[in-house]
Parts: sequence; C-alpha cells; structure tokens
Amino acid sequence: MSALLGSFGKMSSDSPLLFHEAFEMRAAGQREAALKVLEEATSPNQPEPLDRAVLHALLLADLGNRRAASSILASIEQSEFWRARSGGRIESLAVTASRIRLSTGLSSEIRALRSPTFHSPWLLAPIDVIFPKLQAKLSALRPDFTIELEIPRDKTELPTFASKIQELRKMPPISDSDASVISEVDRVVAGQLAQLAIERWSRVTETTFLADVSRLIQDPSVSSASLFPGIFGSFALFLGNMGGVYLMSKDVLGVGVMPWIQTILVTEWDERCKQLLQEGTETTSSASLKESLRAAQQSRARLRDFAVACFILSPDPLEILTNLIAGTTTAA
Repeated sequence: MSALLGSFGKMSSDSPLLFHEAFEMRAAGQREAALKVLEEATSPNQPEPLDRAVLHALLLADLGNRRAASSILASIEQSEFWRARSGGRIESLAVTASRIRLSTGLSSEIRALRSPTFHSPWLLAPIDVIFPKLQAKLSALRPDFTIELEIPRDKTELPTFASKIQELRKMPPISDSDASVISEVDRVVAGQLAQLAIERWSRVTETTFLADVSRLIQDPSVSSASLFPGIFGSFALFLGNMGGVYLMSKDVLGVGVMPWIQTILVTEWDERCKQLLQEGTETTSSASLKESLRAAQQSRARLRDFAVACFILSPDPLEILTNLIAGTTTAA
C-alpha cells in the first residue's frame, strides 16, 4: 500500500488518498509526520472529511493531546454525519464512546489512591471518579444505592437528568481550617479529575448515548459488531454503585454483550490492566472477574467492580473505528 500511495506523488488537500497515506504512516510509527500531513491538508474554512477527522483525532490522542482529539470528534459526533454509511448508527455511538474514553484519568486516580492525604470529602464527589476504591476513600459513609436514577430514554428527558447529575456532583461547603489541610498536590489532582468528570458527564447528559447503548445490549445482532465492545466499555463507566448513586437501566448484561464478556473471562491481562484492576478494584485476577460476573448477574452488589473491569479490558473504540474506515477491520 505504501509503495502504491508513493506512486501518486504529492497529493492535493482534497485527495481521498490522504487518509490512507496518513494511516500507513501511523502504522509505520510515524505519528507526528502523519499528523502533519493531515493538518497541512486541513482548511480552517472547510470541514475536515469524516475519515480524516477520525484519524486526526486518533493521532492527537496517540501524542497525548486528548482534549484536542475530543474537540475534533465533537465536530462529527452528530448522527447525521454518519447516515450515509451502512454502519452509521453504531459508528456515531463509537464517536461518543471515544470522547468518553478520552475524558478518563485512571493514572491520576491511582495517584489519588496512593496519596495518604487524598480522602477529604471536599476534594471530589465520589460520582466523579471511576475506581470503586477511590469512591470509597472519598465517602466514609458509602450506602448501597441510596439514590437511583433512571437513564434518560430520549432527548426530552435530558435536561432533568442533567440537573439531577449536577446536583449530585455538588461539593459540600468547606471551612478555611478544612481547606488549609488539603495539600496542593491533592488539590491539583482533584482539579484534573473534576474537569475530566465534567467532560465525561456532558456526553451522557447532552446525548442519548446511555439509552441507545442499553437498547443495543438487548440486540443479539450487535454481538459480532467489531465496534460494540469499545462502545460497551465506555457505557460500563456509568454502571453500578457510583458512591451511593445508581443509574437504572435494563439488563446491562444482555445478549448483545455477553459473547464479548465471555472472551474477556479467558483473555490474559497485560501488566497495565493488572495494575489498574488490582489497585482500583476488588477484581484482582481472572478468577475474581468471573466471581464479579456471577455476583453481578444475581444482584447489583459487585456490578461496579465488574463494570470498571469491562472498561479497562475493552478495546479503544477510536482505534477500532479508524481501522474500520481504513478497511483493516471488518464491521462484523
């Protein structure tokens, strides 16, 4: 492919082959060069072609500029951009799932967990973090599911849902004496995590992502869709007990997702996944993951641990979407 693309010489900015040139450069490890190719071809007065926008976002994410990556995805997140594609419905959900994934900070949460002073209830709302152990650390009283919220079923329910989430995210007032004992390092980490939470919650309070995915979970036809595991991974971040808050949905372990779940039960974890799961959850091994699944199927008691494991073990939906557009991954 690289040799074929080279035979065309310098391509014009509107050439459909520019995507493939940049894609091949990334595959060869030339991420910065690939990004330059796309950025030089992008006009500030013209929308970036769909395929190039997806790859552009992936390259920015590769290079650590997650906020810019999410900004580009925001320009193509609406479903109308994807209607012309046969898999447009699930591909537009993959864009939202990618933006959710980009607004997570698991390394920062691990820092918070390791900090002996990161436990003040004024630092961060438990609903704003991902790891169950950090939620418990931030909330001395962690009642099981004291608040249950229905996920918004359509756009008309989004404003009410957004207001309820905003209320739950409010921090209690803090006195000067309490504020003085919070270290500057803890304050910075909490600020970073709070900003990520704002971005994460915005994706499910401004869109019907949660309802759309909950319906797909019941659809057996999506079980073979290459994009669905990554989409479900982002959806899973909003499942289970989030520091005393529970978002109610249909059966979250439906027929659409179970085939993929069966694969992660027998997949060997890499060292990064092991570290994250062991430090942030009670899921410390494949055996405990199976126990969490059994418990989650019977009650909601272990659902959060299992849901976070699903996120960590799921593929990056942005990577899969890029490969799908490039033709290196099939839709099913």
